[in-house]
Amino acid sequence: MPFEQDAAWQLYGATWQLALHNDVYAELVESIMQAWSELVRDIIEEGVENGIFRACDASRTTRQLISLLSGYDEFLGVRPSAEKCAMVQADIADFIQRFIYKA
Repeated sequence: MPFEQDAAWQLYGATWQLALHNDVYAELVESIMQAWSELVRDIIEEGVENGIFRACDASRTTRQLISLLSGYDEFLGVRPSAEKCAMVQADIADFIQRFIYKA
């Protein structure tokens, strides 16, 4: 998540907008999201196997975490600032500590 809007961030957002109306872009976005989900799920599964993360449904936890990140993406998409980014980072760390890390 950027501290300020940059070309890559704007391109990413524009691709999502195009995906709403164009099957080629929709397939591209779905493939990117699938790869991202698999990476996050693999990290969660490895954390569970190593006793670092709580036992969980890794696919569900992945969807929840990615949804959280996507929501903050929207929040930071308008007038991002260092203060907003710090708050978001703290919120995400809190979520991970409460719901993913093994107590």
